[in-house]
Amino acid sequence: MSEEAVQQEAAAVIDPVEVEPAEGKTFDEAYVKKLREEAASYRVKLKEIEDRDKSEAEKVAERLAELEQENARFKRESERAGWIRDAAKQTGLPVDAIEVLGGDDAESVLAAAQRIKSLIPEQGTVIPAGVEREALPLNGDGIEVALRKALGA
Repeated sequence: MSEEAVQQEAAAVIDPVEVEPAEGKTFDEAYVKKLREEAASYRVKLKEIEDRDKSEAEKVAERLAELEQENARFKRESERAGWIRDAAKQTGLPVDAIEVLGGDDAESVLAAAQRIKSLIPEQGTVIPAGVEREALPLNGDGIEVALRKALGA
């Protein structure tokens, strides 16, 4: 704050009250005025500090609210990831396929995964006809001969 603002604040705060002179010490008017201005400046500084502390408390409260929202979002995401993993285990579908499905709870995620699984036809293992199943030695000649047979060379 500027010096003028402090003086204006001090003038606004100080009410001229008639004080009966106390018995004993008397002070001159300039000294009393100086003390009053000093007290007013301290009141202004105290008010500034209190306002700054209040704004710091408000900042902390806002940050706390943001962190609580972020924590709640992470909990929801973690919970949904658990539902998706469970549905993947039960249906045999990949997690990536189930993640794109909607669902707000474990039952709806599992139901959506089961619907998708029912649309995919079951595929058995196919063994091509005419493939020999004898054990091949790993010393080059057997492998080369088997490859030539398989490729028709």
